[in-house]
Amino acid sequence: MKNNPPNSELIQQIEQLENKVQQYKEQLNISQKSHLLLDQVIGQNTVPTFVLNTDHTIKYWNKACDKLTGFSSSEMIGSKNQWEAFYPEERPVMADLILDATPDSEIVKLYGVGYHRSNLIDGAWEGDGFFPHMKHGGKWLFVTAALLKDGQGNPIGAIETLRDITELKRMVEGLRDNEQKFHIVADYTYGWEYWVDPTGEYIYISPSCERVTGYDPSEFIRDRDLIRKICHVDDRPFLENHLRKDLDSREVHQFDFRIISSTNEQVWISHICQPVFNSSGKLLGRRASNHDITERKQTEKSLKETQERYQALFQRSPYCVYIHDLEGIFIDANQAALDLLGYTKEEISKLNFATLLDKEQIPVAIRMTQEIINTGSQKGTNEYSLKTKDGRFVLIETNGGLIFRDGKPYAIQGVACDITERKKIEEALRKNEELFRIVADYTYDWECWIDPEGKYLYVSPSCERLTGYKPHDFINNPNIMQKIIHRADRPSMKKHREEESASREVLFIDFRINSPTGEVHWISHVCHPVYDNAGRFLGRRISNRDVTESAHLHL
Repeated sequence: MKNNPPNSELIQQIEQLENKVQQYKEQLNISQKSHLLLDQVIGQNTVPTFVLNTDHTIKYWNKACDKLTGFSSSEMIGSKNQWEAFYPEERPVMADLILDATPDSEIVKLYGVGYHRSNLIDGAWEGDGFFPHMKHGGKWLFVTAALLKDGQGNPIGAIETLRDITELKRMVEGLRDNEQKFHIVADYTYGWEYWVDPTGEYIYISPSCERVTGYDPSEFIRDRDLIRKICHVDDRPFLENHLRKDLDSREVHQFDFRIISSTNEQVWISHICQPVFNSSGKLLGRRASNHDITERKQTEKSLKETQERYQALFQRSPYCVYIHDLEGIFIDANQAALDLLGYTKEEISKLNFATLLDKEQIPVAIRMTQEIINTGSQKGTNEYSLKTKDGRFVLIETNGGLIFRDGKPYAIQGVACDITERKKIEEALRKNEELFRIVADYTYDWECWIDPEGKYLYVSPSCERLTGYKPHDFINNPNIMQKIIHRADRPSMKKHREEESASREVLFIDFRINSPTGEVHWISHVCHPVYDNAGRFLGRRISNRDVTESAHLHL
């Protein structure tokens, strides 16, 4: 019959299991914190951002990207459908081209001359273009894509950021016309456990040592110096000192060191050992737990690189990026923000956001801060007028998100854009539009503008005098025109519409319409083709004049 193990052995086994559980909890905690920090770096960024891994699979798709594209992170992450947010058919996005090291000429051929290599980020591409097939309608986007590399310079993915410049493009065009980083260990197994007596002889070695080192327990028992021999040469003096001096210590010792496995691989070991006593208090040696933390070390290195990349993006961003605490006191600001306001980094850290604002704007800023604290992010953007160090005022548009530390709200990160020039453009457009409305709306004749597809872009208020319908009736229902045309003139008007579509000449036609009072009005119709400065056909400008009285005279 097999003898039962002594109580001391049972106690040791229980302690071993307890330590394994503790080590697992520590590894899980590290993984969760790494994920949390990385999610904040990208997820809380208010600039729409997504990240691809080396096989073009989406690894990150932040909330700002959700809002911009209408595609949620839950349906995008893990897929290779990044094209779907921008194009009707599958084709590479800029991050795909960067990952594939596509030649410059091919990128320009695919995306056009509006895209070029970035002057700020080595190897990155940037540019703007119109994306007509996006979910919520066509948008102009400014795209920046860059390769992500590990510490050895090897590609590990690509990042792409997006900026919606649709409104800016529209204003500019209008002005021209008018002018898992780290995750749970995949294969959870028991650590490499052993027990040595006070002389350093092995009493017990767990079979898992072979998984970690490539050597089975019997090899360690035959050669008690094997652990020294496989220790990395740079860590060997420290390990030897520990094995020589700490065997009779009554304290717990913990440290990390490297070994070279039997397959010549470098493995990081987390070592913790504590004294073992019998029931009489006699020292029986030390029990050690060795855990493979190579992946954790790589994650820490990757996390450090991620932080460095974030700092690079923070400092080199053309947008003003700033961080302030929940009371509004600045913690940090990038160079673009410092340049805009005229302060140094040391000076900005002594300022409160409210000190830069007009008193009337302070309540708005307080409400927005509270909204971010309550919900985690700002809904929409806010405009503020900030006073610079030299007394000038600049207009900015901001958006912010909450930053957490140890699971608790810590600070607010904001992104601001200088919209001073944009506001000037808007004011110029507003004045031009007002002038246009005065000229167009007060014409006596019934004036219209239709696009190349025949949809009304403008109808003057005078249409109601002749037809009984208001301008918005024509705009919302272009078929009204066909309805009010006299039945006898409909064939000739159909032919005229066909000529309008095919011809770029000035066209004339007279036809009759039925007024809401039952009267028949003769209309003299003239339509001119409309072009922009680049010669692009924009539709036709129509003048309809009531010539009923003249027609009666001729009759």
